[in-house]
Amino acid sequence: IGAPNAGGVGPGNYRGFVSLGMGGFVIVDLGGCIEDMPGNDLRVHQAVSREPVSVYVAAAPSGPYTLLGARVQCGERANACEFDLAAGGVPRARYVKVQDGELFPCPNDSTSAGADLDSVQAIWVAASEADRGRQ
Repeated sequence: IGAPNAGGVGPGNYRGFVSLGMGGFVIVDLGGCIEDMPGNDLRVHQAVSREPVSVYVAAAPSGPYTLLGARVQCGERANACEFDLAAGGVPRARYVKVQDGELFPCPNDSTSAGADLDSVQAIWVAASEADRGRQ
């Protein structure tokens, strides 16, 4: 969904993100595989406020999906949270499922429930098979 670019102030003036809705989710095709390397491999950017998300990964769009982190407060550090493929025992993945982790509707009669996803970023991109042969 592109580079982090959420902006705006107040209801009706926000832009650049997808609101997942209470319990909603989105599946993102990274266009290539991310690879398990030392440290975190995937970054999810949250917009508007800190809201929990659950993140799953898979090699195929139909799954099976493996959980990397459940109800992680996303947005505490630089409006993002990071995930390690090793947490799910996954060596590589191409598809990322980000699911809202909120358990209760928005407080104060807010019109937008659910996490607000700004961007999904691959930290480590897997080398192509051709590149692997040259290493």
